[in-house]
Amino acid sequence: MWYACSFMCYFHLFGFVEQSWTMVAAFCVTSLAAAIVESLPVSTLLDDNLTTSIASALVGGLVFYYVGGGGGAGSGVGSSILATAAMVFAGSS
Repeated sequence: MWYACSFMCYFHLFGFVEQSWTMVAAFCVTSLAAAIVESLPVSTLLDDNLTTSIASALVGGLVFYYVGGGGGAGSGVGSSILATAAMVFAGSS
């Protein structure tokens, strides 16, 4: 979970999120959900990298939607999803 908090600090440098205990909790909840899905022996048909990524995206989207995205790249109900997407794709360009 310290890894998720280090990402929060990284995204804070670019102005995507505000550093607060609410955001730390949101990152920790998302990391915990990913760890739980990673540890479940669900099936041999699905790769755990796929299920972990999907679970992280869904839980992170819901958590950051209700948290409000921290008011960084956009604040408000509709733009928190855009802020989350901006954080995900920040390093891909």
